[in-house]
Amino acid sequence: MLGTQTDITSQRELEMQASADRARLALIARHVPGVLYQFMQSADGRQGWFSYVSERCEAVFGVAPGELTADASALLRRVHPEWRERLRSSLAVSAVHSAQWRLEFPIRRRDGVDRWLLGAASPQRDSEGRTAWFGYIADVTDLRELEATSRDKAAAEAASRAKTEFLSRMSHELRTPLNAVLGFSQLLELSQTPPLADAHRRPVQLIRQAGDHLLTMIGDLLDLTRIEAGQLPLQIDAVALAPLVEECVALMQAQAASAQVRLVGAPCVGLVVQADRTRLKQVLLNLLSNAVKYNRRGGAVTLNARSDGAEVVIEVSDTGIGIAEDHLARVFEPFQRGAHGQSSIEGTGIGLAVCKSLIELMAGTVGVQSAAGKGSLFTVRLAMA
Repeated sequence: MLGTQTDITSQRELEMQASADRARLALIARHVPGVLYQFMQSADGRQGWFSYVSERCEAVFGVAPGELTADASALLRRVHPEWRERLRSSLAVSAVHSAQWRLEFPIRRRDGVDRWLLGAASPQRDSEGRTAWFGYIADVTDLRELEATSRDKAAAEAASRAKTEFLSRMSHELRTPLNAVLGFSQLLELSQTPPLADAHRRPVQLIRQAGDHLLTMIGDLLDLTRIEAGQLPLQIDAVALAPLVEECVALMQAQAASAQVRLVGAPCVGLVVQADRTRLKQVLLNLLSNAVKYNRRGGAVTLNARSDGAEVVIEVSDTGIGIAEDHLARVFEPFQRGAHGQSSIEGTGIGLAVCKSLIELMAGTVGVQSAAGKGSLFTVRLAMA
């Protein structure tokens, strides 16, 4: 027997180290959300193949690793047709200039789902003129949708700010000429030199009433825009309900008498809430006004308050025409008047939206219970002082 014996310990150690490195790379690649790869291209640029691709390619591309290493065009066939030439061209430019390759492109996976991918790789040319790209491809579909949503949200917020600013400026601008109309109509009613003829008194009263209604609308609109812009200051104090309820009922008695509606304010002795007195008065007057306005002749409106644990519950109930169930969920939305949108009852649908926003600014809640033809119950809850 003739032969040789060679010490291959170093060679075996290198092979074991290489095997461990490959296993480590495979383990890392298995937990990376995208695809790690090495793509090779011949010196003449006519042939291309994947010398390595991680296991994640099946989840990302819808193509198995073995299929991709055997035929690189399996991925190209998944790319949308109008993007294939752009992909080839970008790789060609990267190879010629040895520049970083980066491209977002759409694919259609084998299951028919369309996704957007982002590829990035660094080229390296070997001694035989071949170019190798070492890179990473990630699914960026969700990121693109998030960016689009962010852009849409920013545009909507900008439009909302522009709307708020426009409405605020217009409200201020409208008040000046409107106050002049109201002032001169009041002067005509009060004038005694010469006194206003009976035939003209009613039209002048209608001018003043319409002006008052418009001024209220502008005030509500201005409040709504200031609330949306976060520019409505509140002074939260301990507010005794008894004198406030008495004041609100007294202010509404004339409107109730004109509508032939009985208005009752229950005694609220000892109840004190945390609120802005002026804004709470505005809310109660609005609720009472609606209760009278949407009532029926001979009906009744009651303003009541009671304690409920650490809260005070203020209730405005009426025996009026009520609110239909399909309109109830939107009653506090701006410009929503439900079935009364085409009625002869004056209103803009802003008042209740302002009420809800004001109560929430005072750390309270407001709700409603109603049914068509059975009256309504509006409930305000505020912290007890």
